[in-house]
Amino acid sequence: MTLRSVVKGEEDVTVLKRRISDNLVFQALAVIILSFGIVLLVSLLLTITEHTAQYDFLEILFEATSAFGTVGLSMGVTGELSPLGKLIVITTMFIGRLGPLTFAFALALRPARSKIRYPEDNILIG
Repeated sequence: MTLRSVVKGEEDVTVLKRRISDNLVFQALAVIILSFGIVLLVSLLLTITEHTAQYDFLEILFEATSAFGTVGLSMGVTGELSPLGKLIVITTMFIGRLGPLTFAFALALRPARSKIRYPEDNILIG
């Protein structure tokens, strides 16, 4: 909905005739970006640790995404991973189960805001 609002040139993000606060939008984007980063990092680590096995990158990406989402799906790669690869997958499952939710709560429970505010500037994007 944020993307739609930006493309339409709207100032506020609205869903079902309700305005979503900017703070909530930023928290959601932070969780999404963090999640993508974790999945890509795990995929890279599995690619490095499992270089002797001939797995396609899509199989490794599927395993990393499945582990992060804790959905229990596999393409048969997990059972054949090295001990280090299995440890990476286990850690990813743990992070996936606790990470985004914990990160969202950490963003929501912020300490008092700073009394210093910098001036706003308009810059050209795109």
